[in-house]
Amino acid sequence: MAVIFLKSTHFEGYRVRRMANGETREKYFRARELRGEKFVRLTGKKLAELRLEAQRYDLVLEKWQKNAIKGREMRVVPGPRNNTGVNGINFGFRYERLVGDRLAKYPAFVVHCRDTKGKQIKKTFVVSAHGYEGAWLKAVQSLIEIKRFPPSSKAEIMKRMPPESRTRRRRTRK
Repeated sequence: MAVIFLKSTHFEGYRVRRMANGETREKYFRARELRGEKFVRLTGKKLAELRLEAQRYDLVLEKWQKNAIKGREMRVVPGPRNNTGVNGINFGFRYERLVGDRLAKYPAFVVHCRDTKGKQIKKTFVVSAHGYEGAWLKAVQSLIEIKRFPPSSKAEIMKRMPPESRTRRRRTRK
């Protein structure tokens, strides 16, 4: 809940604030009213009514916030650092420590995103274990399961499978 009671020398009342997609929406509810020439603090029933009004506005903002976040998550448009064409799935490597200081590096599709509750999840599907298309399929299924996308979006995401040549890293000689 984003309803906070603020008390300072300049303002006393409730503030309702929610953020989504880089946009902030807020509204202030003053707990003082002008009586004659002086501001008098609201008490009792009037203060309770003001709090209810702030809470009702918070519900409106909560609905806006959920719709904005849901709309953002449903997009499968990648960001600038994405190399597969699907937001939430990257092609990278899985590292495994071997004996001593040696590292083994396996090409893999990495699903890295937040679930619907906001928990960060990272799953890796190794190409050598599942095959290129199999690893992609498992990554897409995992993304759909985590984000709770509608089943109809699977076909759209599957079409975006990057060509194998685009995901391979080129070796550089020194």
